[in-house]
Amino acid sequence: MGGRCLRIGPQVAAPPSVPAMQESALKPGTRVFVGHRSELPDGTQRIVSVPGGEIGVIAHGGHLYAYRNRCAHQGGPVCEGMVIGRVMAAMTEDKKMLGEYFSESEPHLVCPWHGMEFLLESGESAVDPRFRLHRHEVVEDPDGTVHVVI
Repeated sequence: MGGRCLRIGPQVAAPPSVPAMQESALKPGTRVFVGHRSELPDGTQRIVSVPGGEIGVIAHGGHLYAYRNRCAHQGGPVCEGMVIGRVMAAMTEDKKMLGEYFSESEPHLVCPWHGMEFLLESGESAVDPRFRLHRHEVVEDPDGTVHVVI
């Protein structure tokens, strides 16, 4: 279920539709251009460079999620990880294990460094609520342009 990851920023040339971003400090509430919604189909992960770091925008299930691209566990590039469903146990009524399967209703973002899983919808760790990703608001304008709010 991992998607395509496109990095946008000074180190990589951006698509022609992406204006160059100024390298000055951004004030809180600043909207940073991500792309057009048509460029972000489900399964897409786009990394946007901003002063002081990166923000990952993840398209999944018809929604867009944005987090600082820094794992709350050990600082890895979490937004470059796979999106998978929560692992669930299939059990009989008398609690015998039949096997495991991936839940379609609870997608997780998995950090590529150490496998720490975060609930995609909230950024909270799937195993330890003390760890939470820094979430950013995603704004989709009527013309289809997508921004994240710093």
